[in-house]
Formats: sequence, C-alpha cells, structure tokens
Amino acid sequence: MFVKHCKVEVYLTELMLCEYNNMDNIVPRRFSKADTIALIEREMRKLFSVPDEKEARLWGKYMSNSWEPLNNLNSTIQDAGLYQGQVLVIEQKNEDGMWPRESSKTNKKTESRISVDRNEFVCAVCLDLLKDPVTILCGHSYCKSCITGHWDHEDQQRVYSCPQCRQTFSPRPALARNTMLAEVVEKLKKTELPADCYAGAGDVQCDVCTGRKYKAVKSCLLCLNSYCQNHLEQHEGFFKGKKHTLTEATGRLQEMICSEHEKHLEMYCITDQHCICVLCMKYEHKNHHTVSAAAQRTEIQKHVKETQKMFQQRIQQREKDLQQLRETVESYKRSAQTAVKDSEKIFTELIRSIERSRSELIRLIRDQEKTAVSRAEGRLEQLEQEISDLRRRDTELEQLSHTQDHIQFLQVTQIYKNRIIVDLSQILV
Repeated sequence: MFVKHCKVEVYLTELMLCEYNNMDNIVPRRFSKADTIALIEREMRKLFSVPDEKEARLWGKYMSNSWEPLNNLNSTIQDAGLYQGQVLVIEQKNEDGMWPRESSKTNKKTESRISVDRNEFVCAVCLDLLKDPVTILCGHSYCKSCITGHWDHEDQQRVYSCPQCRQTFSPRPALARNTMLAEVVEKLKKTELPADCYAGAGDVQCDVCTGRKYKAVKSCLLCLNSYCQNHLEQHEGFFKGKKHTLTEATGRLQEMICSEHEKHLEMYCITDQHCICVLCMKYEHKNHHTVSAAAQRTEIQKHVKETQKMFQQRIQQREKDLQQLRETVESYKRSAQTAVKDSEKIFTELIRSIERSRSELIRLIRDQEKTAVSRAEGRLEQLEQEISDLRRRDTELEQLSHTQDHIQFLQVTQIYKNRIIVDLSQILV
C-alpha cells in the first residue's frame, strides 16, 4: 500500500507544494492558479519517487473527513477548487491491482460484516451474555438455567410462556443446547475487553467505538482520533508503514493542531512564546527565533526541575516546621492536661472540706433546733393544761352563779376564792 500526503498552501495568485510528513523538505515549486492538476501530479510523483509507468491518482480533503478524487487532471487549480490548508494525497495501485483506499474500504466492510453487537446475545432474563444457550419454539434464546427457572414457576398452571413474546406452550418443551449460538457467544467473550477497559468519568473515549465506548489507549495526530486497543490494532493494520504519529490518549487533540494550517504543533516560537507548526515557522513566524517543541520542552524542563528542587527543599523545611509545631501543640496539650488534673484535685479537696463544714453546721443547727423545740413543747403542754383547768373552773363558777341557795353560794365562793388566789399566784409566777 502506498499513500503519500501533501499540503497545499494557496495565496493570492499561486500555491506552493510541500511534503506533509517532512516539513524540512520544502519544494521550491510554485504553481499559478492557471496551472493544471497534472502539473501538481508530476511534482508529487517526483517528490515521492512514483514512477511514471505506475498508475496513480490524486485525492483531496478540506475541512472534513471525506476524501474526493481529483479526476480531471487537465483542469486548472482554480477550477479544481483547491484552497489554503487543503490536503492532497497521491495514491499508487497495490500489487493486487487494488487502490489502497478501496482496499481499506473493503477491509472495513468485511470487518463490519463479521462484527456483532453484544446486546444481540444478552439473555432477556438475567441481562448477561448467554450461558449454555437454548432456543425455544418461538425462536427466542435464553440461558438454559434462566428459562428452566422461569418455567419451574409456571409448573402449577402447566402452561409455559416465553418471557419476551409471551407465546405459550403446552406441554413443557424440551430444551436442547444451541451449539452454533454457544460458539458465537464464546468467540464474542474472547474478543471482549475487560470491564475496566470501558471509559469512565475523566477517561479519554475511543472515537471509533459505538454504543458504550472503551477507554482510549492512543491518539493519532494525523487522523485526529483516539483509539481503544482493538481499534488501535485495526488502525495499525490499515496504515501500516505510513507515518501516523501516535501519542498517549488525550482529549486535547484539536489543541495540538494548528488552527491556521491544520498541522501538528511541533515547533515553538521563542519570540512570540507559543507553539506553532512548521508552516507557521516558514511564513507567519519567519525570521523569528524558533526551536522544536521537544527542544524547548527540554530547556523548560531544566527550569521545572530547578523549581521542583526548590519546592522540595521548601517542602522539607515546611515539614520540619510542621513537625516542630506539632510537638509544641502536643506540649501545650500535655501542660493543659496536667493543669486540669491539678485543678480538679484542688477543687475536689475544697469541695470535700466545704461539704464537711456544711454537714457540721447542719448538725449544730439541728441540735439547737431539737433543744429549743423540746423546751417550747414542754411549755406548750403546761399552758394547754392551765387553759383546760381555767375553763373547767370557769364552768363551775358559771353554774354556781345560777344557784338560788345563798348559803351554798357563799360557802362555795369562799373555797374558790382561796383556790383562785393560790392559782393566780402560781400563774403570775
């Protein structure tokens, strides 16, 4: 297979042809818009050593992924519709008489015919790849264990159904292994990548995968696509021997391509301090101080290493300061803990002393209370007794005052008079 790329740069009245994969080799041949496509073909044959007797053809691509053949070699460049930034390809027939691009299409068609969708071989019951597959009378296939379990639940009704189309069967159909389907599933399992190869959050996805995408392992700077391991092998097979630059999978492919010339940014302009492509270096940045991106990376990497060294030294110093501060904090904590324990001990003793004083004071108060209450209660009893005696005598005198017997009145009052004098003297005492 032989395919070479060229880049067309169109200016006001002329275009210049340069080799796409090696920009150090600039062809000094300039073409007028009135020149024919045949002149470009001859120049490309010479540039890529394609013999005149070998059949070759040109393809063009501009701002899209679709290639269009430039069949009319006698047309002018202007009539052919060539634009600035357009990519041209010169293609030579293979040994088998096939054009490389047609061969690639054939390979892709063959691949699409033999590729299968995993979902077509998923059991509708367990939602996983078929295991020991069986096909029932309606044509649907299931894992043998899944359909057996489903029909076991229907044994009581003696009517058995398909979980998908609900077609019923009676009696219960016999199950036989679908050997061909089992072989296809086994082949599918072998071609599947492990589950951890699926792209997750933050991973670069394969641009070729359909449905659930695998994690990309490489990105092509020429195709501007990222590929999983399977599609990377296909890419390598299609473009074997061609200068396709692969890099680690990245989601920044467009940022690595010059927006002006659609070429890989592989140079660095020190004057303007930004990345450029080789065509930028030849034109927009002509006479500027330019170096390769790799060389500038090496130079910047030195400063980065020095900065990292400074950061590491500062980190070590900060870690030392941090350790000292942690030790100080621990010392503060220990001192505070000791002070708390001492304070608790002092206040505990103080509380105990206060409790003892409180208990002694309460005891003294209770003793005094007991003595005073005892004395008061004795006096209360005495007063209550005197009141009782006085009430009794008052009653007797009241009764005597109503008697009609004067002699009795005088005799009794004399007795009471003497008694009252004695009682009053005792009360006054």
